[in-house]
Amino acid sequence: MARAKFGTLLLAFLVLSLSACNTLQSLLPQPKPFEADVVGESYQTVAPGETATYTLRLSFQEGAGPVTLRVALADPCAKGTSYCPGWDSTRYPGVEHPREALTLTPSAPEVYLAFQVASDALPQGPFKYEVTLGGQGTSGKRVAEVVPLYLKILFPGERSSLLTC
Repeated sequence: MARAKFGTLLLAFLVLSLSACNTLQSLLPQPKPFEADVVGESYQTVAPGETATYTLRLSFQEGAGPVTLRVALADPCAKGTSYCPGWDSTRYPGVEHPREALTLTPSAPEVYLAFQVASDALPQGPFKYEVTLGGQGTSGKRVAEVVPLYLKILFPGERSSLLTC
């Protein structure tokens, strides 16, 4: 009788231990399914009429799925997340950036993002853009990452003070 009771207690202890291990494992940080890197400079200066191009490369973990990429101006007024009386888009004239959602996969992990600056664009900035990346981890959990990009429009004839080699 004591042996059966001990066996039952031992079995209950093992079940609880395994359950606790699974719970603890789910609480531990899981590796990100992808890592994003800007190839080159994330801060660029450009003269009116020119194009700034950013290259973004992802490295995927084994078994990671596709990642959706969106580019947006980081200004809360432009996003519509703040009440900004008197604000309108002419405050940021002349920069056309990618507006469609793009998909990156392990077989196509790189994207070129072109920011076309109109020839009559006013010198201003730097503007902060957010590249939002969203995907699914191997556990099925949604994962998001935001990569900042900066763009400054120069005065006509002005040269960038950034050193380039």
